[in-house]
Amino acid sequence: MIDERSQISSLYDSEGYFVLKDYFAQSEILSLRKVILKFHEVWKQNLAECYQ
Repeated sequence: MIDERSQISSLYDSEGYFVLKDYFAQSEILSLRKVILKFHEVWKQNLAECYQ
């Protein structure tokens, strides 16, 4: 586990992100997707003038 954490930390430090495969169940991903898409739509509306 410590080695895995070290690898994740190194990846984050060098790439700025890391991927955890199979962290969420498919049903959880679908639920999160709905929330994220709604948030993104509101965010775009609130900042629309920045993209004109």
